[in-house]
Amino acid sequence: MIATSRPHQPILALDTATESCSVAVLLPDGQCLSRHTPTPRQHTQLLFSFIDKVLNEAGLNKHEIGAVTCGQGPGAFTGLRIAIAATQGLGLALGCPLIPVNNLMAVAASGWQHWLEDNPQRPNKARVLAATDARMGEVYAQAFITQGDSMLTALAEPDLLKPEQLREQVQQSRSDCLAGDGFRAYPDVLADISIPAFPQAASHAAIIAELACQVPVERWLQDPAMLLPRYVRNQVTHSH
Repeated sequence: MIATSRPHQPILALDTATESCSVAVLLPDGQCLSRHTPTPRQHTQLLFSFIDKVLNEAGLNKHEIGAVTCGQGPGAFTGLRIAIAATQGLGLALGCPLIPVNNLMAVAASGWQHWLEDNPQRPNKARVLAATDARMGEVYAQAFITQGDSMLTALAEPDLLKPEQLREQVQQSRSDCLAGDGFRAYPDVLADISIPAFPQAASHAAIIAELACQVPVERWLQDPAMLLPRYVRNQVTHSH
């Protein structure tokens, strides 16, 4: 489990950055209720239904939500826009703060949880390299370090890499754990690599809700217009 500072009010989390659609609500007592399904091109139809279901299961109405968090990217352009727009709308309607969360950090947290299941002895520090399939022969990648009770800190900005560049990064990173479907999409990256890899590690609203509790309050967004998707491919394209 990711170590967090528990919220004083429920946090609603949305994630549509991948082909999966997920919604979760994290309660002050640490209980997390969620809905998740792989639904390519059906995010819009399912997202608000999932929101209603998790809130009903938690016995909450929308106005009891203390903050809304979502996966900010990087991820699928259309999926990101759906979660961002829904989160902005909820922020406006409820007058609550918004908490953007890095989807690659959520993938890294998922991979780290898998690693800990196999290795109960938690090291003081460990490096996790997350990579997700960005299509078009590329991956989104970012390195993180875990400290203390699994607090994740980014070691660099998210990047857009060709598989051969990802392999170079894996060889040079001294990672303890590799996470994300980028390693499933391009299995040759792992040829002759002995680092534990968890291609099944994925972003999920329940993980995003937990990670939102690590975001300092001063970085919460009070103005929904300030919540913007993180288009790494766009950033890289315009930087050349």
